[in-house]
Amino acid sequence: MDLGQNVVLERLEFTVRIAELALADECIYKALQTITSPLFNEFAIWLVGSGVPGSPMNGDGWKAVDALLIALDKRNPGFRIVFRGHGDESFLASYLPLIWSKGLIQFHFSSAENRFQKLTLV
Repeated sequence: MDLGQNVVLERLEFTVRIAELALADECIYKALQTITSPLFNEFAIWLVGSGVPGSPMNGDGWKAVDALLIALDKRNPGFRIVFRGHGDESFLASYLPLIWSKGLIQFHFSSAENRFQKLTLV
């Protein structure tokens, strides 16, 4: 997914099944690295399903995503990452320790359904 031509992109939203979150790092990284919009200030991840990721987390892949999100924060004022749907805050914070330590992660967990659930990332 190349988002480089979209210069007015303010928000990007992905839907990921919790059981497959550990595998989503590469796809997320590839999409985020193409964003050039100076207006981009929110990356939202809808987590659907329940439980914890079924596969081991790829530490290097998520470290790359974490570093890229820090770069986006430096470039785009007011940048934040929002987890929606269902999940465990402390577990998710362990995926992205740099942005967690900067206070850039928000959690909005509820029983609300994701209207884009049919467009699941992984």
